[in-house]
Amino acid sequence: MKKKMYFLLTAFLFCVVLSVPIKMFAEETEYHYTEGYIYKYDAMSRGIEIVEYRGKNKIVEVPERIDNFPVTVIGAYAFTGSSTWAPDQYKVNEKIREIILPETMLEIKEAAFSGCSKLERVNLPENLKKIGEYAFDNCVNLQEVKLSSGLTELSEAAFANCRSLEEIVIPKNIIRINTYAFSESGLKEVQFEQGSQLQQIDKEAFFSCYDLIEIKFPDSLKEIGYGAFERCGNLKKVKFGKNSKLEKLNQYVFMYCSKLSEATIPKGVTNLNMALFGYCKSLKKIIFKGKAPKMAKNVFFKMNPKATLKVPEKYKASYRKKLKKKHGYKKTMKIV
Repeated sequence: MKKKMYFLLTAFLFCVVLSVPIKMFAEETEYHYTEGYIYKYDAMSRGIEIVEYRGKNKIVEVPERIDNFPVTVIGAYAFTGSSTWAPDQYKVNEKIREIILPETMLEIKEAAFSGCSKLERVNLPENLKKIGEYAFDNCVNLQEVKLSSGLTELSEAAFANCRSLEEIVIPKNIIRINTYAFSESGLKEVQFEQGSQLQQIDKEAFFSCYDLIEIKFPDSLKEIGYGAFERCGNLKKVKFGKNSKLEKLNQYVFMYCSKLSEATIPKGVTNLNMALFGYCKSLKKIIFKGKAPKMAKNVFFKMNPKATLKVPEKYKASYRKKLKKKHGYKKTMKIV
C-alpha cells in the first residue's frame, strides 16, 4: 500500500513539474492586440515582439514599451501589409514612409519590412544586434539608413533592390556581409568605418550595383565571394591598403565591370579564379603586390588586350611563365 501511495505521489509531482513549462510556453506564445499592433512576449529577449502592424500611419513610431515590457523584436513580415505574417499571404505595404524604432530594439526578423515600397527613412537603434534576411528587400524608395554599431553581420539580401539607397557606411564591428546583401541597390558610395573588422564579403553581395564608382576595402578583409561585384557597370577603381589581409578572390568577382580601369591584387592572394576580370574591357592596369599566384585558365577572359600588368621585379620571370598559358592573356599586354 505504501509503495502504491509513493508511486501515485511521485507521478503527481512529475505531472506538476511538466505542467509548469507547458503553461509558461503557452503564455509566451499568446498573441495580443493594442494600438494597431499584434504582439507577443519573446522569451529570448525578455521583451515584446511586434508580430504584425495593422495601422495606417505614414510615419510609424514603434512604442518603447507594451504591457510594461520593452519592445525588443520586429517579427517576420510584420510590416509587409499582409493579413497574417505567413509568407504565402504576402502583400506590399504602400503607406509607410518612415519608421522610428525605440532604443530597446534588439532584432529585426526575416522580411520584416520587405516590399514597403514608399518607405524612405528608417532609424536603426544603436542596441540593434541583428537584421534578418530580406528585412528591407524591395524597399525601392528607401534613401536613408544608418547601420547600428551593435551589428556584427548583414544578413542575406537585407537591403537588396533598395534602388534609392545611394550611400552606406559599414560599421567597424561588422565581420561579414552576406549573400545579395545590397544586390541591385542604388549604391554610389560604400564606406567602411575606421578600424573595420570586416573579414568576408559573400556571393553577389553587391551584384549589379550599377552606380557604384569606387570602393576601398578595409585591411581586415580576407575573402571576396563569387560575383560579389559582378555587373557593377560604373565601378572604376577598387583599392586595397598596404596591409591588406586579403587571401581569396573567387570566380567572377569583377566580371562585366566594364568601366573598371585599375585594380590591385594584394600579396596574400594565392589564387586568381575563373573570369575574375572577365569582360573588363576598360581595365588598363593591374598591380600585383606579391608572388605570382595560381591562375585559372580564363582569369582574363575578354579583358582589355592592352592592359599593363605591374609585378614585383624579382617575380617578373615567374609571372611571364604563368601568364603565357592563360586563356585571355594577350601578347599585347605588358608585364612591367
